[in-house]
Amino acid sequence: MIKDNYAESNREAWNEVAGIHKKNRKINYCEKFKDNKYSALDNILSSLLMKIPLEGKHVAQLFCNNGSELLSIVNTMGTSGVGFDISDEFISEAKEIAESAQLNCRFVRTDIDHLSEKYNHLFNMLLLTAGSMTWIHDLAELFKKVNGLLKPGGYLVIYEIHPFTNLFAWKGESEYDSSNPYKIAYKYFRDDPWINNNGADYIGKMSYKSKTFISFAHKLSDIITAIGANEIVIEEFMEYPHDVSAHLNNIEMDKIIPLSYTIIGRKIEL
Repeated sequence: MIKDNYAESNREAWNEVAGIHKKNRKINYCEKFKDNKYSALDNILSSLLMKIPLEGKHVAQLFCNNGSELLSIVNTMGTSGVGFDISDEFISEAKEIAESAQLNCRFVRTDIDHLSEKYNHLFNMLLLTAGSMTWIHDLAELFKKVNGLLKPGGYLVIYEIHPFTNLFAWKGESEYDSSNPYKIAYKYFRDDPWINNNGADYIGKMSYKSKTFISFAHKLSDIITAIGANEIVIEEFMEYPHDVSAHLNNIEMDKIIPLSYTIIGRKIEL
């Protein structure tokens, strides 16, 4: 299942939750993005992107969901963009928003394994955000694709959930202990996939019996090694105590452990 069918299982599960997210979000992005100053990005990601010369450039996002992050970049930073995601329903929503706001951004329904080579060497910057990498079993293959998409000298920007958080259970999980949210529930050196049928409504926090999500734990060393092995030099790495998973806000206020991180990398110019 892990090698052959996990992507299709996740496609069905994300298609199922797309309508739930849209209903519970209570934000009409079709209207919001008609304002050319509107952005759905937080201050950390906005500040990170300001370090990169993006005006007039072409940017991409893998695992783009409904496109709100990529559309924010296109809307406020003078870029054009292409977003890729496995979910038919999220891609449909992203296309609707882009068309309504008349933004120069296209969206493509695909999984990483079947990403067309026609997009190779087209992008000045590629974005990965919270929860992206957990859906990929083979990080080496992911960053091989990233390398292919980027132009020489192009930037990789990552704003992700810190792998350290894989130690802790989320509210609603059987291993969660409300009296001790810092209780170590899982191994950091985990080989088995996460199998979840409890849904993925991190917007409205609605519980539902879902189709099967299959995801994977990656060590920080796995991520850094896979990036470097694919001709991308890490220029900046930062760790933060704030939560971007929407599941660990109960320990966020303590500012004790790393909950998120950012990376700016740049593809080697030969």
